[in-house]
Amino acid sequence: MTTRLEQQYPRVAAWLRTVPQGQQAELVRRLALHAARSAGLAVPDEGTDLVEWSAALDERGWTQDDDGDWSQAPSDFVRARAASAVRHAAGATSATNTDESLYESIAALGIDAVRAELGLAAP
Repeated sequence: MTTRLEQQYPRVAAWLRTVPQGQQAELVRRLALHAARSAGLAVPDEGTDLVEWSAALDERGWTQDDDGDWSQAPSDFVRARAASAVRHAAGATSATNTDESLYESIAALGIDAVRAELGLAAP
């Protein structure tokens, strides 16, 4: 199964595969925390259900336009993506969660900021 990271950012995904598994988990945790801080989120205390926490943040800021289309306010979108990055980073012992965390960090911070944070050159 192809992850969203592999589909949208194949070069970043390929680079990630060159990083040893234990370092991948630490890398995505660090990046997810950076995304959370950049979004103005306080990282929840240990014992917090991260699935519920991220879902609650993802429910904020949605509005429906005259055509019936739904959209989320940009600041709420960034916070929701950062929270999802933190949630997936907590389970970064699996490749899928590692990819999902990095993908969500990119959604929160932007690909250029993530490339800079990781020290990757632009394609």
